[in-house]
Amino acid sequence: MIRFFVLMLTFFILSCKEKKGYVNKEENNGDPVYTVTSADDEMNKASFKARATYNEFLTALKNPDNLMEDFSVKMRFDYGKINGEHMWLNNLHFRDEKLLGILNNDPVEIKTIKFGDTLEVIDEKISDWMYVRNNKLVGGYTIKVLYNKMTKQEQEEFKNQLHYELE
Repeated sequence: MIRFFVLMLTFFILSCKEKKGYVNKEENNGDPVYTVTSADDEMNKASFKARATYNEFLTALKNPDNLMEDFSVKMRFDYGKINGEHMWLNNLHFRDEKLLGILNNDPVEIKTIKFGDTLEVIDEKISDWMYVRNNKLVGGYTIKVLYNKMTKQEQEEFKNQLHYELE
């Protein structure tokens, strides 16, 4: 179930000449995947905010309290000359001072990695982070942007799948 909502919020940044802020919903193995252009100002601001506040996330990850759970990071995986696929890593853990996580998405374009792979988190590639504290989403900036772009019906379906509140 967690995999469904995390995959639902996977997105791609495409350098294409489509209209600014264009969002397209597709399917990958039956799960929704959103395509967002690189010109989407809201998504770019959300990713910028995530990178700017990433140290807050790391502090929480290293010193969680008993109300915190579901720590995840979204990272860009490049393909081709200019494209990237943004996917979530969860089950985060440190090994030799490196942050590692388990890929929680089925890649669409990238064939060198797969769901369940353990991968190193590369700080410069972070496009979002999140955790749940006291049943409320902390971070998740790109999640909130995509949620606001959903139809009312999609929003209701999404909220019904969550085990936390969006603020």
